[in-house]
Amino acid sequence: MYATRLRFTLSQAGPARLDVIDLAGRRIATPWNGVAPAGERHVSWDGTDLRGVPVAPGVYVVRLAAAGRITSARLLRVR
Repeated sequence: MYATRLRFTLSQAGPARLDVIDLAGRRIATPWNGVAPAGERHVSWDGTDLRGVPVAPGVYVVRLAAAGRITSARLLRVR
């Protein structure tokens, strides 16, 4: 199983939630949900869904909710 390394930067310490969402808007996985310090953070996602089943190859959205803001980026899963 291959893992994807997700990187994000927080401008201030506090709660943060990182979700992987499919293009239909369904939450597939939550690689990070907790309090994080300010600065750069690296999180590994093993490519599995909330039940531990590997997700299909395709395009997903990574959504970060932190400090009252939501940002997102596309993620291409090839294996």
